[in-house]
Amino acid sequence: MKKIFTLFTMFITATFASAQCHYVVDMQDSYGDGWNGASIDVSVNGASIASWTCIGSGSLDSLETLSGDVVEFSFTSGSWDSEITFDITDPSGTTIFANGSAPTAGVFLTNTSNSTCVPATVNVTFQVDMGLVTAGFTTPEVNGTWNSWCGNCNPMTDADGDGVWEATIPLLTGAYEYKFSADAWTIQEMNDPTASCTNGDPVFTNRVLNVGTLDMTISTVCWGSCTPCFYSPQPPTGLTCTAGIAGLGFSDEIVPANGWSGNLGGNGNWNVGTGGTPSGSTGPSAAHSGSDYLFFESSTGGLDTAIAVTPMIDLTAATSDAELTFWMHAYGAGIGTLDVGVSTSATGPFTSLYSNTGAVQNSTDPWAQIGINLASYVGQQIYVGFTYIRDVTGATSFHGDLAIDLVEVNACFNCLAPSALTTSNVTATSADVTWTAGGTETEWFLIVNGAGTSQTSTTASLTGLMSNTAYTYQVHAICAVGDTSAASPATSFNTSCTAALAPTNETFDAGFSNCWSQDTADTFDWTVDAGGTPSGGTGPSDDFTGITTGTSGNYMYIETSLPVAYGDVATMYSEVIDISGLTNPELRFLNHMYGDAQGTLTVDLWDATAGTVTGTVFTHSGDRGNQWNEELIMLTTSASLIQFSITATVDTNSGGQAWTGDMAIDEFGVREAAANDLA
Repeated sequence: MKKIFTLFTMFITATFASAQCHYVVDMQDSYGDGWNGASIDVSVNGASIASWTCIGSGSLDSLETLSGDVVEFSFTSGSWDSEITFDITDPSGTTIFANGSAPTAGVFLTNTSNSTCVPATVNVTFQVDMGLVTAGFTTPEVNGTWNSWCGNCNPMTDADGDGVWEATIPLLTGAYEYKFSADAWTIQEMNDPTASCTNGDPVFTNRVLNVGTLDMTISTVCWGSCTPCFYSPQPPTGLTCTAGIAGLGFSDEIVPANGWSGNLGGNGNWNVGTGGTPSGSTGPSAAHSGSDYLFFESSTGGLDTAIAVTPMIDLTAATSDAELTFWMHAYGAGIGTLDVGVSTSATGPFTSLYSNTGAVQNSTDPWAQIGINLASYVGQQIYVGFTYIRDVTGATSFHGDLAIDLVEVNACFNCLAPSALTTSNVTATSADVTWTAGGTETEWFLIVNGAGTSQTSTTASLTGLMSNTAYTYQVHAICAVGDTSAASPATSFNTSCTAALAPTNETFDAGFSNCWSQDTADTFDWTVDAGGTPSGGTGPSDDFTGITTGTSGNYMYIETSLPVAYGDVATMYSEVIDISGLTNPELRFLNHMYGDAQGTLTVDLWDATAGTVTGTVFTHSGDRGNQWNEELIMLTTSASLIQFSITATVDTNSGGQAWTGDMAIDEFGVREAAANDLA
């Protein structure tokens, strides 16, 4: 196969005007407890798009539309519709439903959108760098013949004599889109039922496509003829390796334990997020990859300027070029400024290399990948600082949650770092780790929690580990004497738990223990909390020690506000406990069951060796007052290893509401019964 390095560039013509694309719904609840099951449902051109409900006393939400879209609003009734009012404004800002009480269930408004947004269109140019061709040819070919594959695009020529052959697919509008299949790009009619408006994933980054005799490396592109298209303000450009070959030198999926530093945690700081951010109408709806991302929480409080600093990035083994890439999501009316800088110290000062001010996407739009050249830092150890400057000029500063994800550095190396680190067979004291060699090396240096060992195989068996302990490891390739690669991306695992030796007492003050677990087949989960629960008239105001001694800690509780409903179940499992050293084992725990919608709390005893329930040791239903209640329960079992399941079942009050049913537990453990408790 001829090897041709291709650059794929694109020119995007976005004919939509700025900002006037959205319907906005302002929802209110006079009682302040949300809409209790009611919702406004929206369809666009006959397709269901969104379902909105009010949270607390008021919420805002919005929907992006294109010019001419037929938008239909319908109402789904809830428990307390008399408390509901809302306004709807169209993209021009005109109120089309004003301060009305909730209509009867069903369609109540149909409107043709006067949005100024129209479908995005693209113009795509393929470029083939003749200087990087490794086999002779006269005319580049794709799937046999360029012109027949390309349709009506211009023949590929080197018209300007710069050694780069080019062919352009002309601007497409209306009925066509670019579509990626297994090994080719094609042009497809939009009325084809197999076509996809968004191509499944409208952002393609550094994809390598082997099409016929052409190897195409494609930098970030964004297209689609169905919805407005948001594209990267500064996409990666790739590497030019005059020495060495391109390889991954650093990768972090936002794992703070890897060594991130700076202003982390709370409002006005960087936070780890999953799903959406706490504030509505801002932030991404999910991570770009993995489950976590890093975002600045722009709600009131904290700092107006905050920095998140990466772990050290080692470019001492890099040769001729390096590039930083990361994924950014900037959605919200109050997006401020992200400044990205580099320093040889984790505390700076940082030299600014990239800046973005203002929104780039809507909430569900794809993340944008940013590329920053780091050639001037080859041979150094560096840190990257992501500095966010809050927009304090407007009234919507809390709509400024900007996020980043998957920070990577690619560079040119003579000796490539290993990749694809994998962990298997994890026990309380051992684990197997494997990796893929970066090249033809036969020796590696494995570093586990800071301790390094030489390895002559791509598999290592780790022994003598501590139970319930986090381990992070990286691997260097040793290609020759004095030629060692940069470290592979870090990978972590946690050893499993051994049985806890009684007496035990879990206070939850250190959080939800890794040795405890949530049931995956129930309806919702127990939650760690401190202080009072969010709902009034239910739940404890503090944990047991906070109320009795003034020294506050944590407890576990169930939050029964919407969407939790009657009959929902939350179950968690205790650690496995070894009671072989006890003569008269006794379960002691505290529970708090206050509120007129209290359900049922049940504790079951398990034989942990057999994995079977031996019986229910505690159950109670209903309100027990605003107090912590101590339970002392003698345990009768022949098992030496035991475990407990703690199950909460949700009920409702006379008004059909469940939100006053928050229940909690604290100080859960097994001990030797006191002599006067034996009866």
